[in-house]
Amino acid sequence: MRKMLGAAAILLGCFLSAWCRIRAGRRREAVLLLMRDSLTEFRRELTDRRGGMRDILTSLAGRNARRETGPFFDRICADMDELGEKSFSEIWRSGVAGELGMLGEEAVDTVGALGDSLGGSELALQCEALENAAHEMERLARKEREALPGERRMSFGLSLAAGAMLVIVLI
Repeated sequence: MRKMLGAAAILLGCFLSAWCRIRAGRRREAVLLLMRDSLTEFRRELTDRRGGMRDILTSLAGRNARRETGPFFDRICADMDELGEKSFSEIWRSGVAGELGMLGEEAVDTVGALGDSLGGSELALQCEALENAAHEMERLARKEREALPGERRMSFGLSLAAGAMLVIVLI
């Protein structure tokens, strides 16, 4: 009886491991889309309001407070007090590295590169960089969504096969 319960626990653990991987992929897709929306809003505020960078970032932090992208904008707003000691690019990249790592290397590189354009170049170039980054977030989210069915089959299949092999070895 104990062997059967142990085997069931192993299989359940493997199933939950696969489920967590699938859930992480869905979360990554959702956060990529949130970042796309935030960057689009950033561009809109930059062109419409022509407000200061700090005002725009504070506004974005407030709007994203209850979302996964909120900590990113909060961190940048908090670190803006160090502007002068650090460049805007350094502050931006620090926020990206600290808060957006779950998005994957491509997204981190794309959003991180925005720090070089924002605040230090012409308005048209800043808007173009934001628009390009938003399109890239859309592309990465689509890529994540398209990979999900195959990832689901592979994750569940491999996890359950590994669990079954472990059960056979232990029994």
